[in-house]
Amino acid sequence: MKYISLFSLLFIACQAEKQYFLESPEIDFVKKANDAYVNGEWDALRSYFADTASIYNNTWFGEEITPDEYINGLRDRAEGYASYSFSDDGFYEMVINDRGEKWVHAWIQWRGTLENGDEVKTVVNINQWVENEKIVAMGVVINYLPMYLAAEKAAEVEKVEDVMPPVTF
Repeated sequence: MKYISLFSLLFIACQAEKQYFLESPEIDFVKKANDAYVNGEWDALRSYFADTASIYNNTWFGEEITPDEYINGLRDRAEGYASYSFSDDGFYEMVINDRGEKWVHAWIQWRGTLENGDEVKTVVNINQWVENEKIVAMGVVINYLPMYLAAEKAAEVEKVEDVMPPVTF
């Protein structure tokens, strides 16, 4: 009898709904949104967000910004770079939480090249709740320090060259 109970328990446990995925339509959806960002397709990127989406960009909950504010910030930061991209070796997963929300989590390396040729790399963690082919909430954690330091270095070089042109022999 105890073997029947054990077998039944094991059978029921194996029938639990899967909640963790490394491949899903939602992951593909998020990758397409990331491609729109990398290609500077701002209107296309905006179309991936619900109008009421809450975005938390290096902030705590309750300090959200709108999709338009977020995309305008991305566009402004992109202007200082000759190119930028996400690494191909990023890690994506989707988790369905106990409330049935489908969250896509991504850990990606962001790479950019400033107009002066300096390269910048930083790690980005993006968490997106995808519902009905729209991002309805998103949390972004990014270390902006490498970007700020590279921009500051480029600005100092420009200031020095404005005051004293490079010496040539």
